Amino acid sequence: SGIASGRLAFDNVVYMSSSDGTVWSEANDIFALPPAAAGESAATRPRLMVDSRNYLHASFTDNNHMYLSQACPDTAASAWGWESPKLMGGGEPVYYSDLREDRQHLLHFIFTENVYSRNCPICYHLFYRQSSDYGQTWSEALDVSQNATGVARPQLVIDARDVLHL
Repeated sequence: SGIASGRLAFDNVVYMSSSDGTVWSEANDIFALPPAAAGESAATRPRLMVDSRNYLHASFTDNNHMYLSQACPDTAASAWGWESPKLMGGGEPVYYSDLREDRQHLLHFIFTENVYSRNCPICYHLFYRQSSDYGQTWSEALDVSQNATGVARPQLVIDARDVLHL
Protein backbone atom coordinates (compact mmCIF):
# COMPACT_ATOMS: atom_id res chain seq x y z
CA SER A 1 0.00 0.00 0.00
CA GLY A 2 1.09 3.52 -0.64
CA ILE A 3 1.66 6.09 2.07
CA ALA A 4 1.18 9.78 1.41
CA SER A 5 1.37 12.58 3.98
CA GLY A 6 2.02 10.00 6.70
CA ARG A 7 -1.22 8.06 6.15
CA LEU A 8 -2.54 5.32 3.91
CA ALA A 9 -3.41 6.78 0.54
CA PHE A 10 -3.90 3.86 -1.85
CA ASP A 11 -3.57 0.13 -2.45
CA ASN A 12 -1.34 -0.66 -5.40
CA VAL A 13 -0.27 -3.30 -7.89
CA VAL A 14 3.46 -3.23 -8.60
CA TYR A 15 5.21 -4.54 -11.74
CA MET A 16 8.79 -5.78 -12.14
CA SER A 17 10.42 -7.86 -14.88
CA SER A 18 13.54 -9.97 -15.36
CA SER A 19 15.00 -11.75 -18.35
CA ASP A 20 17.08 -14.15 -16.22
CA GLY A 21 15.31 -14.37 -12.83
CA THR A 22 18.32 -12.85 -11.09
CA VAL A 23 18.43 -9.18 -12.08
CA TRP A 24 15.08 -7.40 -11.81
CA SER A 25 13.84 -4.07 -13.09
CA GLU A 26 12.90 -1.35 -10.65
CA ALA A 27 9.48 -1.82 -9.07
CA ASN A 28 6.83 0.43 -10.57
CA ASP A 29 3.20 1.02 -9.54
CA ILE A 30 0.94 0.14 -12.46
CA PHE A 31 -2.43 0.41 -10.65
CA ALA A 32 -3.36 2.45 -7.57
CA LEU A 33 -6.74 1.97 -5.95
CA PRO A 34 -8.27 4.10 -3.19
CA PRO A 35 -8.68 2.16 0.07
CA ALA A 36 -12.16 0.82 0.84
CA ALA A 37 -12.32 3.02 3.95
CA ALA A 38 -10.12 5.77 5.35
CA GLY A 39 -7.05 4.31 7.00
CA GLU A 40 -7.80 0.75 5.86
CA SER A 41 -5.79 -1.30 3.44
CA ALA A 42 -6.78 -4.18 1.16
CA ALA A 43 -4.71 -6.88 -0.52
CA THR A 44 -4.94 -6.42 -4.28
CA ARG A 45 -4.14 -10.12 -4.90
CA PRO A 46 -2.78 -9.62 -8.43
CA ARG A 47 -2.47 -12.48 -10.93
CA LEU A 48 -0.45 -12.26 -14.13
CA MET A 49 -0.72 -14.29 -17.34
CA VAL A 50 1.07 -14.00 -20.67
CA ASP A 51 -1.03 -14.95 -23.71
CA SER A 52 0.10 -16.48 -27.02
CA ARG A 53 0.73 -12.98 -28.46
CA ASN A 54 3.02 -12.22 -25.48
CA TYR A 55 0.53 -9.70 -24.09
CA LEU A 56 0.35 -9.52 -20.31
CA HIS A 57 -3.00 -9.79 -18.53
CA ALA A 58 -3.26 -8.71 -14.90
CA SER A 59 -6.22 -9.26 -12.60
CA PHE A 60 -6.53 -7.56 -9.21
CA THR A 61 -9.11 -6.56 -6.63
CA ASP A 62 -9.98 -3.68 -4.31
CA ASN A 63 -11.91 -6.22 -2.19
CA ASN A 64 -15.26 -5.15 -3.66
CA HIS A 65 -14.57 -5.41 -7.39
CA MET A 66 -12.46 -7.65 -9.63
CA TYR A 67 -10.55 -5.93 -12.45
CA LEU A 68 -8.64 -7.16 -15.49
CA SER A 69 -6.26 -5.24 -17.73
CA GLN A 70 -3.68 -5.99 -20.41
CA ALA A 71 -0.49 -4.52 -21.87
CA CYS A 72 2.04 -5.38 -24.52
CA PRO A 73 5.42 -6.38 -23.03
CA ASP A 74 7.17 -3.26 -24.36
CA THR A 75 4.96 -0.93 -22.30
CA ALA A 76 4.05 -3.09 -19.27
CA ALA A 77 6.59 -1.42 -16.96
CA SER A 78 4.59 1.83 -17.09
CA ALA A 79 1.10 2.44 -15.74
CA TRP A 80 0.37 4.27 -19.01
CA GLY A 81 1.07 1.05 -20.96
CA TRP A 82 -1.90 -0.80 -19.44
CA GLU A 83 -5.42 -0.45 -20.81
CA SER A 84 -8.13 0.88 -18.53
CA PRO A 85 -9.14 -1.99 -16.25
CA LYS A 86 -12.33 -3.85 -17.10
CA LEU A 87 -14.74 -4.59 -14.26
CA MET A 88 -15.02 -8.39 -14.16
CA GLY A 89 -17.10 -8.88 -11.02
CA GLY A 90 -18.09 -7.22 -7.82
CA GLY A 91 -20.59 -5.46 -5.71
CA GLU A 92 -19.95 -8.00 -2.97
CA PRO A 93 -16.49 -8.78 -1.64
CA VAL A 94 -14.25 -10.55 -4.19
CA TYR A 95 -10.92 -12.17 -3.47
CA TYR A 96 -9.10 -14.58 -5.76
CA SER A 97 -8.79 -14.96 -9.51
CA ASP A 98 -6.99 -16.97 -12.15
CA LEU A 99 -6.67 -16.59 -15.92
CA ARG A 100 -5.54 -19.03 -18.62
CA GLU A 101 -5.51 -19.35 -22.42
CA ASP A 102 -6.33 -22.61 -24.18
CA ARG A 103 -4.90 -23.90 -27.48
CA GLN A 104 -7.87 -22.38 -29.37
CA HIS A 105 -6.86 -18.95 -27.96
CA LEU A 106 -9.93 -18.68 -25.74
CA LEU A 107 -9.19 -16.86 -22.49
CA HIS A 108 -10.74 -18.38 -19.36
CA PHE A 109 -11.15 -16.29 -16.21
CA ILE A 110 -12.31 -17.42 -12.76
CA PHE A 111 -12.84 -15.40 -9.58
CA THR A 112 -14.44 -15.73 -6.18
CA GLU A 113 -17.22 -13.42 -5.01
CA ASN A 114 -19.32 -13.55 -1.85
CA VAL A 115 -22.91 -14.66 -2.39
CA TYR A 116 -24.73 -13.91 0.84
CA SER A 117 -27.43 -16.22 2.13
CA ARG A 118 -28.95 -16.75 5.55
CA ASN A 119 -27.31 -20.16 5.79
CA CYS A 120 -23.94 -18.93 4.55
CA PRO A 121 -23.37 -15.17 5.13
CA ILE A 122 -19.71 -15.34 4.07
CA CYS A 123 -19.89 -17.80 1.20
CA TYR A 124 -17.51 -17.25 -1.69
CA HIS A 125 -18.79 -18.69 -4.96
CA LEU A 126 -16.66 -19.43 -8.00
CA PHE A 127 -17.53 -17.49 -11.15
CA TYR A 128 -16.34 -18.16 -14.71
CA ARG A 129 -16.06 -15.92 -17.78
CA GLN A 130 -14.46 -16.43 -21.20
CA SER A 131 -13.25 -14.29 -24.09
CA SER A 132 -12.68 -15.23 -27.73
CA ASP A 133 -11.03 -11.92 -28.68
CA TYR A 134 -8.03 -11.79 -26.29
CA GLY A 135 -9.97 -10.06 -23.55
CA GLN A 136 -11.66 -7.25 -25.45
CA THR A 137 -15.12 -8.64 -24.62
CA TRP A 138 -16.18 -11.24 -22.05
CA SER A 139 -19.11 -13.58 -21.51
CA GLU A 140 -21.47 -12.94 -18.61
CA ALA A 141 -20.25 -14.30 -15.27
CA LEU A 142 -21.50 -17.83 -14.59
CA ASP A 143 -21.61 -19.25 -11.06
CA VAL A 144 -19.92 -22.68 -11.33
CA SER A 145 -19.78 -23.41 -7.60
CA GLN A 146 -20.45 -27.00 -6.57
CA ASN A 147 -20.11 -26.52 -2.81
CA ALA A 148 -22.86 -24.73 -0.88
CA THR A 149 -20.38 -23.58 1.77
CA GLY A 150 -18.13 -21.71 -0.66
CA VAL A 151 -14.67 -21.97 -2.19
CA ALA A 152 -11.25 -20.53 -1.40
CA ARG A 153 -8.17 -19.84 -3.53
CA PRO A 154 -9.29 -21.57 -6.72
CA GLN A 155 -6.87 -22.44 -9.48
CA LEU A 156 -7.56 -23.11 -13.14
CA VAL A 157 -5.63 -25.67 -15.18
CA ILE A 158 -6.19 -26.49 -18.85
CA ASP A 159 -4.98 -29.89 -20.03
CA ALA A 160 -3.66 -30.93 -23.47
CA ARG A 161 -7.23 -31.60 -24.69
CA ASP A 162 -8.38 -28.07 -23.64
CA VAL A 163 -10.42 -29.49 -20.74
CA LEU A 164 -10.75 -26.99 -17.89
CA HIS A 165 -9.96 -28.20 -14.37
CA LEU A 166 -10.87 -26.14 -11.27
